[in-house]
Amino acid sequence: LKKALAINPKDPAARLTMSGVLSFRHQFAEALKLAEEVHAEQPDELDALGAIHDAQMGLGDEVAARKSLDELTKRIKGPVTGLWVRQAHLAELHGQDDEALKLVKQCIPVSLEGRGDYRSPSILWYQLRFAHQLLEMGQVEPAVAEFEDAVARLPKYFLAVSGLAEARA
Repeated sequence: LKKALAINPKDPAARLTMSGVLSFRHQFAEALKLAEEVHAEQPDELDALGAIHDAQMGLGDEVAARKSLDELTKRIKGPVTGLWVRQAHLAELHGQDDEALKLVKQCIPVSLEGRGDYRSPSILWYQLRFAHQLLEMGQVEPAVAEFEDAVARLPKYFLAVSGLAEARA
């Protein structure tokens, strides 16, 4: 990404990907800055709003995060798993476990639509998020079953294996 940005520092896809990496590394202020720059230049870029929301959540600014998520919700057409996962996170923070579980669960079939390979990490991620949500709610056996299914689909996927280990422990 650094090389891509050195070649084209204004590339929105590279900047939003870098924003995601920075958020993953808990460098939320830097992630927010990049995402806001892209959003200012391209207000119709919905991925920028998602990245802004993620960084705001990481910074603990729930008021701003809710505002950016509300804007994203208004502008999205059709089912979008990334939106539902973000809504589930907010519901979970407010103790709305059933709503969070429902939102995450609906991501699973949508993420599988039109894809022939159900062993892709990007598809299994939603199943693993659902399994973690079950585990956090104390539903251990269903969580173990979801993790076992994910490991069966992709035996070396570290998130599936570590999730199964956590659930069994």
